[in-house]
Amino acid sequence: MGQALIDAVKHNPDVSQGSLLDRGDDLSLELEKFDILVDFTRPEATLEYLSICQGAGKGMVIGTTGFSNDELRLIDKAAKVIPIVFAPNMSVGVNLTLKLLET
Repeated sequence: MGQALIDAVKHNPDVSQGSLLDRGDDLSLELEKFDILVDFTRPEATLEYLSICQGAGKGMVIGTTGFSNDELRLIDKAAKVIPIVFAPNMSVGVNLTLKLLET
């Protein structure tokens, strides 16, 4: 999933990859390198990133699955403050992101 997005970015001159994070990396150290976070991790990491992005005014594309109802409410609340595309169906999320990269 992530590799497909990275490849799509490389082939689109109008889009750039600001940062690439791996498990254990500190998102707060990367905030100046991106405008929108594309997240396909796990609920715990997504919620941590959500808090950081909300505080920094950064948008998110969330393709993570497995959220509880309470966690979904947190995402909904954050979406009132920052732009969020929430597409937990991976194929829909990836296809939407790839389509956005085309425009």
